[in-house]
Amino acid sequence: MERYTAFTKARNKARFFRVWHLPWQQQAVEIDVTERSLLETNWEFFRQAQLAGANYSPGLKEVWMVTVLLRKPVKPCVSLCETGNLRKTQPCH
Repeated sequence: MERYTAFTKARNKARFFRVWHLPWQQQAVEIDVTERSLLETNWEFFRQAQLAGANYSPGLKEVWMVTVLLRKPVKPCVSLCETGNLRKTQPCH
């Protein structure tokens, strides 16, 4: 199972969210970046950034995301049924 945490900050409020899903298929692809102005206008470091690579995935059907304030994190539990499909998500105590 793939799982990771993303950290964000908006209006001076720090948050994070957790993501769970079954492993996904992906493959390397060749791309051409034709427009970067949105990135370069909002994040100056993108002006010097160089493309390292790109991947493509057909996507997933079952993804679980939980948003939590950093001051009171909750760790959800995810169980797998015998077929390997995600079955249940609930907070752990």
